[in-house]
Amino acid sequence: MASHGIKDKVAIVGMGCTPFREHWDKGTDDLLIDAFTETIADAGVERDAIDAFWLGTAQSGMSGITAAAPLQLDNKPALEAEFHRLALKVDTYFKGVIHRDFQCQNIMITTGGIPHVIDYQGARMAPAAYDVASILWDPYQRLDEGVRERLIEYYVSEVNKHSERFNEKSFRESLIPCRLQRHMQALGAYGFLSVVKGKKYFLKHIPEALRLLREETAAAQNDYPVLHQLVSGLR
Repeated sequence: MASHGIKDKVAIVGMGCTPFREHWDKGTDDLLIDAFTETIADAGVERDAIDAFWLGTAQSGMSGITAAAPLQLDNKPALEAEFHRLALKVDTYFKGVIHRDFQCQNIMITTGGIPHVIDYQGARMAPAAYDVASILWDPYQRLDEGVRERLIEYYVSEVNKHSERFNEKSFRESLIPCRLQRHMQALGAYGFLSVVKGKKYFLKHIPEALRLLREETAAAQNDYPVLHQLVSGLR
C-alpha cells in the first residue's frame, strides 16, 4: 500500500473517559484506570495486545512510565515514546546548517596553523547546539569543565555579534537534548563500526561516551525517566 503520511498508519479505534463531575472519592490513578478500561472495551482489544502506549494531558506530554504502574503495563515500550518526544523537542529549536559530525578527528590543522574541517558530507539543517555538543563533549577528547565553559561563552559572544536571530536562552536549553541525541548516535556508531565492521579501536571510546550519556540522562531524568533508568544500568 502506498503511504500517504500517517493517515494510513494511525486510527482512533476506541475512546473512554471518566464522567464529567467531581470525583472526591478517587485519585488520579483510579480515573486513569477507569478511562483506560473503557477505552480498550470500546476498541475491542485485550490489554496484552497493546504494543506501546503514551500518556498526555491538555497541558503537556508525559512519559508512558507515568501510566505503567496503575495500568500494570510495566513491560511496554515507553522508551520509544521518550525517543519520539526527544526528537520533537529538538525539532522545535531554530535550525541552521550543521556539520553533524563536528568532532576533533574531523578538524585538521595544516601548515601555518590553519584549521580545515573534513568529512562534512553529512551536513544538514538542525540546531547549532548539536555541533557544539559534538566538539565540546567529544568522547575522543575530554575537555576540562572550565575550558568548556569558556568556549561556550566565547561561542555565545561571537554568535551574538553576527546574528540578530540568536537566542542565548534557547541555545543553552537545547544543549542537553542535543547532547543526548549526539551521544546515543555516537555509541550506536561505535558499536556498529567495532562489531559489524571489525574496527575494534572504536571500542576504547565507548566508556567516555557512556559516561557523558549518563551525565545527560541524569540532568534530564524528569523529562526522560525510562531512558535515565536504562542508561544508569549500563556497564
